[in-house]
Amino acid sequence: MIDTHAHVMDKQFDADREQVLRRYWDAGGEVLLNIGATIPESEKNIVLARTDKRIFATVGLHPHEALTVHDTDFKKLEQFAVRGGVVAIGECGLDYFWRGEIKDNPRMIKKAKEAQHQLFESQLALASANDLPVVVHARAAHDAIAALLKQHLEKGGLKKRGVIHCFTGTQEEAQTYLQLGFFISFTGIITFGDVKLEEVVRAVALKKICIETDCPYLAPAPHRGKRNEPAHVLTVAKKIAELKNIALDQVVEQTANNAREIFLFSDHQKPHR
Repeated sequence: MIDTHAHVMDKQFDADREQVLRRYWDAGGEVLLNIGATIPESEKNIVLARTDKRIFATVGLHPHEALTVHDTDFKKLEQFAVRGGVVAIGECGLDYFWRGEIKDNPRMIKKAKEAQHQLFESQLALASANDLPVVVHARAAHDAIAALLKQHLEKGGLKKRGVIHCFTGTQEEAQTYLQLGFFISFTGIITFGDVKLEEVVRAVALKKICIETDCPYLAPAPHRGKRNEPAHVLTVAKKIAELKNIALDQVVEQTANNAREIFLFSDHQKPHR
């Protein structure tokens, strides 16, 4: 069992991180992929990956960082990308779900979109240059993301493809990503009773699915509203097994194999730099 998207360096785990990890291993966790969304988080992920051969890191800048990121931040990201234990770039992507003061400000929205676009493109190029997959954050921005992925693929980049994190889109959107060679990852949101999303889970072939928690966020039912943790990825696997009417063991085994295919964990068991 592999949780392909956790944020265990989040401050919500500061008081009991070791116990949280132990519960994951005890629940059947084989490998944990710890995701970077900021420079500090990415750096912490690299440090944690050194402590346990079962923990790997991604490094990246979330689209919400786009308006505040500096050139020095991206230079750090370039340095992080070649560190031992780093298996992907991300999470990176586009997020067009607007809140707060930006929601009703067309000028700010335009500026944010341009900044996100540039940051995403830079990280796609970084992944291509280092022959790494990407972990894509895609929210309310399917067309723009698909277009950018296609552009990089047509130029010979993104040979390792990657995964569309926390997928909540339509069957048509999922099919677009699948045709591009990407995997689809589901979170505890699939336990919330969204009938359309359940149909997407049924429609996507198991050989193209990953499971994740996005902890400490998005705890599945019956833990909804509470702090999420890696061990709850088993609940996601159980829901997929239920929706597809297949054995839980089949889901756990195939999604773990899918994660290994994407992130090539065994190739990154090397001295840390």
